[in-house]
Amino acid sequence: MPRKRPPPTVLGSKNRLDELKALRHVLARRIDDETVAARDLAPLVRQLREVRVELDELEAVVAEKAAGVITTADDDWSRHLRSI
Repeated sequence: MPRKRPPPTVLGSKNRLDELKALRHVLARRIDDETVAARDLAPLVRQLREVRVELDELEAVVAEKAAGVITTADDDWSRHLRSI
């Protein structure tokens, strides 16, 4: 049986993407914890939503960068100047 990878840790993160993934994991585990008080669930869920939005945005940027699709403001400005 393959060894299970240890869960990601926020402190052990190498970059922002890893940090967000670890934070998502921590929040999800806390939300799933049956001992968490009902009053604490709403803020945890809200925070998880915010982390997921930021994570989705960052993953999209990383994917675009890897595909060479990213354009910068300088690229847009250069195209504008050439079109004049």
